[in-house]
Amino acid sequence: MRDWIRVTISMDVKINKQLKEKQHQLMLNNDNVSFSRLVNLVLERGLRSDVADI
Repeated sequence: MRDWIRVTISMDVKINKQLKEKQHQLMLNNDNVSFSRLVNLVLERGLRSDVADI
């Protein structure tokens, strides 16, 4: 059994651009990360902080 599910998200152009820039910075530092992995990391951090505020 998998511990993940596939979802589709929509994001505005500004957020998409910021994430692409962050991915580019990471790649320049030899930290190859896929765009989907970067989005997952951002979502995980955001969810943790949101849940902590409840």
